[in-house]
Amino acid sequence: DIVCTAVSHDGMVLVFAPEEMRNHEEVVQAAVSQNGLALEYASPRLREKTETVLAALGQNPDAIHHVLPIVRDDHRMMAFGQEQRPCLLEMLSERPRPMALKMALARIRMFVEPLLKETKTSWEDARSVFRKMNSLAELQGA
Repeated sequence: DIVCTAVSHDGMVLVFAPEEMRNHEEVVQAAVSQNGLALEYASPRLREKTETVLAALGQNPDAIHHVLPIVRDDHRMMAFGQEQRPCLLEMLSERPRPMALKMALARIRMFVEPLLKETKTSWEDARSVFRKMNSLAELQGA
């Protein structure tokens, strides 16, 4: 909890976190949501995870320099992550539905995260609600 609180106030504090914390999804997500450049200090596993990458890019497009090549090769995803107000329907319409939902959820997480903290709601609880939506249009409107 202490590390998560610290990185949510200054994401770059992740550089001082123990290695196991750099591989902890909640800690890294809080860090990159606060400062996308903290992606540099995340574990390789999380640096290739869609949710983490999109949160980092959405917070700071310069985080692209810390995205692993395997993820960076998806040019459409990189463009999507760097747009200020991306159109989910346009970007994701050609993607298989599970991947489309995963990318959409990752992108909206950075906007929803502060509200979840205020209401003391976990991301897992919110994600389960989003997953019940029937279409990307509903998710776009959320």
